[in-house]
Amino acid sequence: MSRGSEKSFDLKGTNRSTDEEAKEKIKNAIDTLAITQSIEKEKRDDLLRKLEAIEGLSVRQITRITGFNFNVVAKA
Repeated sequence: MSRGSEKSFDLKGTNRSTDEEAKEKIKNAIDTLAITQSIEKEKRDDLLRKLEAIEGLSVRQITRITGFNFNVVAKA
């Protein structure tokens, strides 16, 4: 395949954080990364919505850092 026919993706509109930056943003937002899986559902969903609102954080990053299941984070 020649170089000119390769597809390129324009990522100019994205502002994703690295996982280390994401951890810092989450720490600043919730004061601790020690989130337990036994947290009350309403509180958990409120917390996850707060994290999703932080610019530059993806659902997958929140999943990796908090330990919650992808579907739990996505549906919050």
